[in-house]
Amino acid sequence: MDEQKKKKRVRLPLRAYLLYLLLVTFALTGVTFSRYVVSSDWGDGARVASIRYLTVTETGDVPAEGGKWLLAPGVDVTKNAVVALESTIISHGMPYPENLSFAAEVEKEIRACGAHPATMALIGGKIKVGLSPEELELMCRGENVGKVSRRDFATYLATGKTGATTVASTMMCAALAGIHVFATGGIGGVHRHGEVTMDVSADLQELARTPVAVICAGAKQILDIGRTLEYLETMGVPVIGNGTSDFPAFFCKKSGFGRPERGGDRSHHQDQAGAGNARRRPHRQSHPG
Repeated sequence: MDEQKKKKRVRLPLRAYLLYLLLVTFALTGVTFSRYVVSSDWGDGARVASIRYLTVTETGDVPAEGGKWLLAPGVDVTKNAVVALESTIISHGMPYPENLSFAAEVEKEIRACGAHPATMALIGGKIKVGLSPEELELMCRGENVGKVSRRDFATYLATGKTGATTVASTMMCAALAGIHVFATGGIGGVHRHGEVTMDVSADLQELARTPVAVICAGAKQILDIGRTLEYLETMGVPVIGNGTSDFPAFFCKKSGFGRPERGGDRSHHQDQAGAGNARRRPHRQSHPG
């Protein structure tokens, strides 16, 4: 019987296995192909690949110079990324109308980089991902606009209130909308004497549970930076600096605490040793003058 079963087995050729692996690769990476598109000005292009938020398109021109046709190929990269923005910083952190011009400038800067801004807010008990000019002005005027964190979400949705989203609630909205990048100023953290008061910002819990990358200028300077970094480390939140070896403290470039993710050179280890000693004595930090 065993010999008959062995004889009945069908052996696929190697090309069939290779084709199967190729199809699986395309399915996992999200790579898609499309046909050529030819424009009236002799430009043609084909979508070569579309991977998540990037679309790579092959482009080319066929100009005529001196009676000869020349092929000039090229590649265009289109960004389909969406960047989440909070609304508390404009509704509760800045005066009107400066906050309105600031919000418009931030959205303009994001568009100039090839991405799409999505300012978050709760308006009339509904989550808004991306605001119209009228809605943005409503949030900037701040009339009957509350401040909504994770704790307040259910109440505002149930009662139909209007509120500005904090860092924590913006991360919630971004995750629900499938947005993975969020840009803001300073995040919350562990307040000074937090070991006694247990006053810890909801931002830190949300950073640990939400799959959203937060691009920020560090934690607010008035907070206990050392314990904030310790809390993030305990919760498994990576802290990565861009062009800096010192964790910033909003509005300051340096807080005196080195960031964990740095190269393995000797100076790095010395910096980390100093930062570690400072983190053990965060209560000795003085308030900003």
